[in-house]
Amino acid sequence: MKIYTASSWRNSYYQSVVDFIRKEGHEVYDFRNTISTRGKETAFNWDQIDVDWENWEISEMSAILHHDLALNAFRSDYIGMLESDVCVLILPSGKSSHIEAGFMKGMGKKLIIFLPEKDRPELTYSIADSIVSDLPLLGQELQRIAQEFLYQDWGW
Repeated sequence: MKIYTASSWRNSYYQSVVDFIRKEGHEVYDFRNTISTRGKETAFNWDQIDVDWENWEISEMSAILHHDLALNAFRSDYIGMLESDVCVLILPSGKSSHIEAGFMKGMGKKLIIFLPEKDRPELTYSIADSIVSDLPLLGQELQRIAQEFLYQDWGW
């Protein structure tokens, strides 16, 4: 399967989850290490546009979304979401990753929430197909979903 990983740049679990999913035999869209279709690096940080980005006004935030670097990075992520079968939301994470997870679920794709630390409950996490707390459980869920896809392909 193709897996889209939604998370934060600061997430300390991210790389181990990505490595685990790959070891399980799945293709991973890794926003930290992406190359666009034109061969350009698309891993993105606002510092690439302006080192003072944290002080932008709202009007600047809206306008900067149309900057070539931002558009290229978004395009890469958007295509990654469209081409993936499953979203794994790796917590803790921020706003963008939650929008990505919701978008993918809204597209009818499977959503697994990886919650490795105790946290307060979130009512909207009810839309997830599953919530797992460790890598073995993540592997089981990916295997279960892969079986579902297999049966769908057979028309069962």
